[in-house]
Amino acid sequence: AVTRGPTAVAVLAVAAAAKFGLYRYVLAAGDRHNSPALTATALDNRNDILTALAALAGVAGAAAGYPILDPLAAVVVAVGILYTGVEVVRDNLGYLLGRAPPEDLRQEIVRRALEHPDVEGAHDVVAHYVGPEVDVSLHIEVEGDRTLMEAHDIETTIVDSIREIPEVDDVFVHIDPREAGEWKPDADVDRAADGE
Repeated sequence: AVTRGPTAVAVLAVAAAAKFGLYRYVLAAGDRHNSPALTATALDNRNDILTALAALAGVAGAAAGYPILDPLAAVVVAVGILYTGVEVVRDNLGYLLGRAPPEDLRQEIVRRALEHPDVEGAHDVVAHYVGPEVDVSLHIEVEGDRTLMEAHDIETTIVDSIREIPEVDDVFVHIDPREAGEWKPDADVDRAADGE
């Protein structure tokens, strides 16, 4: 049975308004922290708004003599929840499957590796999502006469530079002596080397 009256309407209106404020706050926090979990929570709050508005429609419909509005509003809520579920899966499937990040991020990774004065080249650059963060693996080429300590310092500098990219979490750099000839063609590396 649908409860009627101004109290029911007021409670539902306040609940919808409160959930709207919470939705906006959590959505902004999700964007700020690049957090799929917070974004999904915001979408759940959006569903709560829809539910409160549907209940409000049911109460108003019953008060106006149209009790059919209650089950119709329930159908709207069900469709909204289904849509949100599809939206959350669509937005997060790539994170779960380890998809590659946008091409401009890969190019920025290569650019940062090549900007080190002792790096002669880079290849086998792999970046993929692990959750909302990106893990990076790449090979760099340096002169073969570098000492172990010099090679370590080069690697540390490059790792630190790439980790400054907000989306990047872990960075793994393998150092190849340039003379070993392990270079492989990579259009992104060539573009970064040419300053494009």
